[in-house]
Amino acid sequence: MKKLNMIIIFLLLLFIPVVCSAEENGCTYKYRAELSKIAKNVNASYEIKQNSSGSYYLEITINNIVDGVYVTYNYTSKNIRGNTVTVFPTDTTDGTYKITQYDINNVYKYSFKVGGTEYACSSYAKSFTLTVPMYNTFSDLPECQYYAVSDYLYCQQWVTTKFNITETEAKKKIQKQLDNSQKTTTTAAVQADDFYSQQYERLMKLWKYTIIGLSIGVVVDIALIIFLYIRLKEYLIFDI
Repeated sequence: MKKLNMIIIFLLLLFIPVVCSAEENGCTYKYRAELSKIAKNVNASYEIKQNSSGSYYLEITINNIVDGVYVTYNYTSKNIRGNTVTVFPTDTTDGTYKITQYDINNVYKYSFKVGGTEYACSSYAKSFTLTVPMYNTFSDLPECQYYAVSDYLYCQQWVTTKFNITETEAKKKIQKQLDNSQKTTTTAAVQADDFYSQQYERLMKLWKYTIIGLSIGVVVDIALIIFLYIRLKEYLIFDI
């Protein structure tokens, strides 16, 4: 037990100077809380653009790199790993930093870390990732030009998954999806026709019964008028 207590005391003695040193160099709890608040606003997004010749490229934007923080980022793709880049507020335009990516044939994953300019705080205040899509060449196939499959995975223009299938296999999958969509549409149309036919039949029956009811009512009214007329005539004759 004494040995355990001594080990704990020894570890505390080693740890306390490190904490004190960090506090003295500006890495206080208050600073870390402020840093976390600022870092929370740092984010990234991408936008698909076209140049004057119509070629696509992607623009990645990092926002809110303000005084007190910096951002490091790198990216990975299939068989590609980019170097880590550090961005300071002085490298931005009003806190915004843009990255232009011309490779549209691979899915890229960008990793971001937000740190404080007080280097005594070695840990990052925030880490996040952004997945940037690739252009799907299958979307140019004739089979994908039908509206029924425009949202189908293999027909989407930009995707975050690289398909490991041949063009022939993709065509088969798209055609199958198209056939299923047409069957579904046909079934829905038939069901709609049945529904409207049933509604029409009900309406015609209702109309028929209404006409019959009105006809009976008219006959009864006429008979009642004749009856009253005869009675009134008899009464007048009797009265005279």
